[in-house]
Amino acid sequence: MDKGTTLRVVLVSGACCMPHLALLDKELEKNVQEAAGQLTVRVEAKTVSLSAVLHGKDDLNPKQRGQIRSLFQKYGARLAPAVLIGDEIRFAGNVPTVGQLKEAFTAAIGGAS
Repeated sequence: MDKGTTLRVVLVSGACCMPHLALLDKELEKNVQEAAGQLTVRVEAKTVSLSAVLHGKDDLNPKQRGQIRSLFQKYGARLAPAVLIGDEIRFAGNVPTVGQLKEAFTAAIGGAS
């Protein structure tokens, strides 16, 4: 895998709406770090709250914001936690495993590790 590539990953937290989701956020952050470390990929991850997205107080691009809002309209806060890799939502409503994240990171880069 190209060590010069940096993946931009957005983690959407629902802890603002449902505080018990903070535990899932911590698990998600740990899994993202572990997956990136196993693949030796640089991941630039930032966490945004669902509330910030819904109120336009985030720094996401319109495509990212639109996808999150669309899922929120359909599923409510149950969409969280969610993971966007680049501009695409790859996981929503649960914490992906390290293996699932590794597959998604590899696919996003376009090569095998």
